[in-house]
Amino acid sequence: LLGLVARRQAAGGDTHVWVHPRRHLVRLAEAGRARHHHEGAPPPHPMAGAMDLRALRPYVPGDELRHLHWKATARTGQLMVREYVDPAQPWCVIVLDTRRDALSADAFEAAVEIVASVLWASAEQDRPARLATTSGVVVDVRPGTSGLRAAADRLCVVAQDAAAGLDLPTVGARLGDGWFVHV
Repeated sequence: LLGLVARRQAAGGDTHVWVHPRRHLVRLAEAGRARHHHEGAPPPHPMAGAMDLRALRPYVPGDELRHLHWKATARTGQLMVREYVDPAQPWCVIVLDTRRDALSADAFEAAVEIVASVLWASAEQDRPARLATTSGVVVDVRPGTSGLRAAADRLCVVAQDAAAGLDLPTVGARLGDGWFVHV
């Protein structure tokens, strides 16, 4: 009461808040080879299933039962499913120029929003993408919201720098057909 005693007590902890870049409407151009075994227009989205195994993931109701991976299921104790990728599916390779002399600070923030928008459009079409920066960061973005969230988190911490260490010819090597976007 008289200012003779002071006591401090911490309540709660520190936490990080990710502010993802704003999303703008982007329409990706058609790319890649159309693969379909019927007459008429090709399907709007890539065909599900292929011969290349991409990953194992937990079973979600509605998954194909024939894609269950019994060895991984026995090891983990939960149903695991093989996730396949279409080798003819077009990739989207996006390179963000992070050199300080290339863009002003405001233009760089707009460029990050453009990159996030293209990544979002690619994920909505279930197409894999690769995010690369001129500072050397290369992130493969899986189709769907899980891969998109990881890329959006990476875009939250991207900053301009003085160095440019990216080898542009090798960024999209062995990915096949698709788009190349340089911002």
